[in-house]
Amino acid sequence: MAQTEEPWFIKLHDEWISSNGSEEGVVEHDFAIIIKDLLLGKICPVDAAKVIDTYYWDRNLDSGPLFKYHPDGVGGVEGALYEIILDAVELLSYKDNRQEDLAHLVLELHRIPPKPFKRWNGDLFVTDTLFTESLSNRWRDAYIWFLLTYQGHEITSETMKETWVSLSSFIARCIELRIESHVPDSDRYPLIEITKGLGENLSPGLERDTRAMVAAQYILLTPTLVNDKLAKLSGGRDKPSGSDILKLWIAKLKELAENGSLNSEVKAAVVEARQKLLSLHPEFFQD
Repeated sequence: MAQTEEPWFIKLHDEWISSNGSEEGVVEHDFAIIIKDLLLGKICPVDAAKVIDTYYWDRNLDSGPLFKYHPDGVGGVEGALYEIILDAVELLSYKDNRQEDLAHLVLELHRIPPKPFKRWNGDLFVTDTLFTESLSNRWRDAYIWFLLTYQGHEITSETMKETWVSLSSFIARCIELRIESHVPDSDRYPLIEITKGLGENLSPGLERDTRAMVAAQYILLTPTLVNDKLAKLSGGRDKPSGSDILKLWIAKLKELAENGSLNSEVKAAVVEARQKLLSLHPEFFQD
């Protein structure tokens, strides 16, 4: 597929770059161009972050950064940027290294020190606070839309599967980069998804394949979570220890690989995830 025919490219153009009212000078349009250039390899994540930062602050400093260009002020500008990034993420394959580029872009944006600008009652320091909210909202919406068991929904199409797996892969990459290390419950995504993927006895089919693939991606892409969080849990008071959790996961992965009737791509990921856990903590496991 030519780059101009890739789903993410079409989405950026149709929704953000060429849509009605979108033109140079409009925040969403200009940010989408930067993301497009990043994904086409015309710019690296570090330089893309610098371009965004410069754009953010230098457009019209005398009136406050971008306030006159966006109706929702600074928060709206940040929110628009992350919506564009997440739109692209969901349309990139979980295997596409450009997901890593987008995660590194977010990391570089978070590394930029907060800057003050003057207002009538003193300096206001603008910091990037919306990524956590944007990511949480996108994950929640996808999770509810796709298959929360309390709503009784099921995955019904390959497109739904691909979108959920892609979003989960990106979240895992962000967690491994410690982008949300300051957020107390940032590890909720993998813990919920791995538990769902490995802890439920689903019938063979698209739903089982999707949940198993999502669980496998979190295990493969967040080894720091396994080492820093799970492996160090002491357990007690009816709570399992880290080693207990990992032993349960390794057993379930083996069961899924051998008896889960998974499609070949998912089975390969499940086998790889099991080997990953074994390699991280061989002392916990014995075949």
